Amino acid sequence: MSDSEIGDLNAQFRGMDTPTDVLTFPSVPNPAHHLGDIAISVDTAERQARERGLKPSEELQYLAIHGALHLCGLDDETEEQRSEMVREMARVAEKLGLRVVETWHSIH
Repeated sequence: MSDSEIGDLNAQFRGMDTPTDVLTFPSVPNPAHHLGDIAISVDTAERQARERGLKPSEELQYLAIHGALHLCGLDDETEEQRSEMVREMARVAEKLGLRVVETWHSIH
């Protein structure tokens, strides 16, 4: 989605009237094991890819992993949580055959 669209969601659900890179919306436990939904701003992903020296497709993949890990219960509010998130993202990226960026972190 665009920065404008994700900014609207961020304002509506988090009270933050600004775009962000990724938002997650956990679902209630269900038999289909649907963990929830992930919204990603392509506009922000493209900017962040340039800042990180990544291809936009790589940044989008990392944002999807980041969102999925949030849906699995990981957070990144503290330094310890951020370190755990980065380690887990690198592990998942490697399993998926992606270039591992061990320093990736959420800019927002």
